[in-house]
This record gives sequence, C-alpha cells and structure tokens, in this order.
Amino acid sequence: MSRITSTFAALAVLAVSAFMLSACSSGATARGTSYSYEFATLKAHLPHHLDDVYRATERTMNNLELEIESSSKDAFEARIIARGVRNLRHAIDLRREGDTVTSVSISVGALGDETRSREIMSMIEERLTPQD
Repeated sequence: MSRITSTFAALAVLAVSAFMLSACSSGATARGTSYSYEFATLKAHLPHHLDDVYRATERTMNNLELEIESSSKDAFEARIIARGVRNLRHAIDLRREGDTVTSVSISVGALGDETRSREIMSMIEERLTPQD
C-alpha cells in the first residue's frame, strides 16, 4: 500500500508542476499591443512589416548586449537566437501575417521568463515607433 501511495503522490506532484509550468496570462504592453503568455512563450502581433520588426529585434538584442548566436530570415519568417552572460537562450520567432502585420514569439530559457520576454517585446516596439 505504501508503494502505491508514494507513486500516487509523485504523480500528483508531477501533474501540479506541469499545470503550473503551462500557466498562461495575457495583457498589453506600454504601447497597447496585446499579448499572451503561455507555455513559456510570449506571443503578440505587431502592426509592422516583417523586415522592420526583424531589424528592430536585432537592434534590441544588441542593445541588451546579448550575443546573437544565429539570425536567419526569408520573405515569410525570421528567427533570432541570442545568449546572455549566464548562457540563457533567447529565441525570437517572427512570422509575416500580412503586408503590415508580423507575429512575434519570444521565449527565454527552458522554463520561460515572462518579465524578460515582456521587456524585450517593449524594446522591440520602441524601435518600431517613429521618434517625434
């Protein structure tokens, strides 16, 4: 009986952990772009052309002093992988949804970091907003 109980307890802990890791939230950035955060990935749609979002993302990674490990782009999508001091992986995927809409997905580390992902999204948006 105790073996069954301990197995059940271990499965319960695993199930709760999986649920907590998959927790999701949504909100808006300082510039009003709505986003969702689920499965360790922040997702948003920006009203800008893929080329502009790609350039803004590269500038953001450089401004954050993250080393760009790989960067690739075609007419439909782009991907930038960067790493920080602690070797934390930052993956940004961009996908063209139309002439003036780009889907952005940001994931930081294996378990995700919503705060850092939102900060990166905000910085990308800043680089897309025309300066007055």
